Amino acid sequence: MINEQPIIKEIDHLKTKMIHVGISKGLSHPETVSFSEKLDKLIIKVQHTGIKN
Repeated sequence: MINEQPIIKEIDHLKTKMIHVGISKGLSHPETVSFSEKLDKLIIKVQHTGIKN
């Protein structure tokens, strides 16, 4: 079982950074896409472990 707090905090952090980069550089900018891909991986990890907010 993975510790839920660091993962939830990391998801929130990446989401915030992705939004800011997306607004300033555009949604298709490689940096925005990179944050999105990292978020996808963490969200899938949370879904597979059954962590609840």
